Amino acid sequence: HNQLYIPTRRSLLLYIQRGVVEISIDSNAIVRTLLIDNIGGPGWMQLADDRYLYMINSSQSNSRLLCYDLIDGIIIADIALPCSLSYYPRICVYDSNTKRLFIGYGGSANPIRVIDADPQSVSFNQIIASIGNYLIEWAMILVNGYLYFCDNQQNIICKLIPSTYKVTQLATSIYSGTYYAFADDNNVYFTSSNGY
Repeated sequence: HNQLYIPTRRSLLLYIQRGVVEISIDSNAIVRTLLIDNIGGPGWMQLADDRYLYMINSSQSNSRLLCYDLIDGIIIADIALPCSLSYYPRICVYDSNTKRLFIGYGGSANPIRVIDADPQSVSFNQIIASIGNYLIEWAMILVNGYLYFCDNQQNIICKLIPSTYKVTQLATSIYSGTYYAFADDNNVYFTSSNGY
């Protein structure tokens, strides 16, 4: 499933069916294995402030967002996320400037959920906003301070400003099944499961 490289720890996190495995890239050895009861099915991971590992469980019946403290080695939040048989969380993206986590949904259109990921905030690890109504799947990425995503329901590509939640439409008539986003220093790429 998902993987996450942490430069400061020089390790790779691999999301497995029931948790996470951390592998040192220097020794090529397993550093730790986290087995977590509330996690199951394909998920996504993001790291906040080199400490808080967010793991999203995209189960259609029990979607959750877990926050694991890598320093203390404990789960500090277990957040129930809106879900149903027709919509469920697919991807989460962390913005270090606003200290917010943005969660995109798949299956059918749903608002982007915003989690407060600032440990100094009174609303730490709570849903603090819902934005629009989009069918994103995994096509969401943060580049140069902006969140770019694809809405597969309206067949559009959008840009979101994390500090204001303002959404701007950038392109229309994209290929159906545009489920993934990648980036380099200057460009954002969207790819379709249909091969485009």
